[in-house]
Amino acid sequence: MSLIQEFKRRKVFQVAAMYAVVAWLLIEIITTVEEPLNLPAWVDTLVIVIVAMGFPIALILSWAFDVTPEGIKPASEVQPVSPSAQSPVATFTYVSQGLILFAVLFLVVDQYLFVPEFRDSNQAAISGVVRYNSKLQDEEALVPTSGVSIAISPDGQRVAVCVLDPNSE
Repeated sequence: MSLIQEFKRRKVFQVAAMYAVVAWLLIEIITTVEEPLNLPAWVDTLVIVIVAMGFPIALILSWAFDVTPEGIKPASEVQPVSPSAQSPVATFTYVSQGLILFAVLFLVVDQYLFVPEFRDSNQAAISGVVRYNSKLQDEEALVPTSGVSIAISPDGQRVAVCVLDPNSE
């Protein structure tokens, strides 16, 4: 039996794929909740390092042990299953993995290949908010007038100007 066939029999590839998916999901969750929970900046680095260190351990354990209906057994004690006898459960697994792959590919294409300017222009038209970037010269100043409200961010990098439309009343 070749090494690749032995990897398949011991389900090393399946464990690697599942570990990668769960690790990616865990890293995404940590990076998402890090700021709202006021976690230190090193937490996401720690999670990535722990996940990376656990990957070879998971592969070694999947090579050495096999999960059977009778429990966890050493892989040497488990009899190989004939490749011609594919169960409906295996077929369902392959179909669901294909659908998940298709969904992930669709999300990647949607996020990175579609034109983001098109989304921004539609969003501005829907909300009525128009954004402009402008840099003032040193001698220039913003002077509010009637019906205009100005707010400056605490770091001084952004300015918000709200102009009330006199026709809206």
